Amino acid sequence: MSKGKPSALLGLILVALAGVALAQSPALRIGYVDVRRIIDEATIFATTRDQITAEFKPRSDALKLDEARLRELEVERDQRAQTATDEEMRELRRRVDTESRNLQRRRDDLNVALNRRLNEARQRIDEQIREEIAAYARAEGFDLVLTDGVGFAHPRLDITDDVLARVNRSGSAP
Repeated sequence: MSKGKPSALLGLILVALAGVALAQSPALRIGYVDVRRIIDEATIFATTRDQITAEFKPRSDALKLDEARLRELEVERDQRAQTATDEEMRELRRRVDTESRNLQRRRDDLNVALNRRLNEARQRIDEQIREEIAAYARAEGFDLVLTDGVGFAHPRLDITDDVLARVNRSGSAP
């Protein structure tokens, strides 16, 4: 059996079950939440990003200072190229290379740490969004709320604004 057939079969089963449920239930409530829009518009994302940026600012500023020092060392190397001895030039090139490697390593370390923190925060916020979707659905009596992988949802099913408002109200950064 190919990969596409189990998905298609599962989809047909879900449609059939939904049809049976619809026939038995007088008012099946279905909603749709555009999670991408919540991610783009929720204040918690901007607040969290700003907090993490502030957390990493001292390290970022230190890197900028070290980059400036490296540029000064490169200028010195270039200016002294005509007047320095071969030994002095080797020493200047070695210092520039060493500083450049150290700076690149520190820059990479900073990027890894920053990305790790952003991913951790994103996971906590994603969980908070899922909880808000579920809480809204329970409070409003929804039987099914769809999020990802929806090709089309009629605007009357879209409850994104309501969920976004809940997320913004609960909005403390995790």
